Amino acid sequence: IAATSFMWPIREAAAFEQKLIDIAATANPSGKAAFGFVAEARSEYEQLALVVGQYSDTIAAGAGEMIAAGLGRDLIDQSIDDIGRAATAANAEFSDMSKVATSMLQTLKLPAGQLNDALGALVVSGKEGAFELKDMARYFPTLTSQMAKYGVTGREAVNFLGAALQIARKGTADPAE
Repeated sequence: IAATSFMWPIREAAAFEQKLIDIAATANPSGKAAFGFVAEARSEYEQLALVVGQYSDTIAAGAGEMIAAGLGRDLIDQSIDDIGRAATAANAEFSDMSKVATSMLQTLKLPAGQLNDALGALVVSGKEGAFELKDMARYFPTLTSQMAKYGVTGREAVNFLGAALQIARKGTADPAE
């Protein structure tokens, strides 16, 4: 029993370390830079986990998805705190919220400095309407490409989608519709 109780944290730590190494491989640093990235990211994600009430492993997974989507490390570092707070406030999955942020930053061309306010607007929209942010987070990335196709980008697109989804939800049986 004692060996089993000690093995679980070791396995979890090893899995977290491997996730950070995988992120480093995706981000393309090599040699000492890759190990420096891992050490820095571990510290950053563990501290952030305590601040926003998420698991560091979950934060690392979301950051990894953002790096894989092509966002730069600086942009991720600027936005990961806002994403964590919004995910916790909306009781949404961190990975879903990181996809929302990625689609806002990439597809809708939202400036990074406006991400916190845009996520806040979606949280308020979800709380005041019938289409909650945790559901919105699942479907939002798909919808942003449609908005960008019609030339609606930035905060205008975020506000429009937040309101439109509330109206659309009134006539549907579930959020997927």
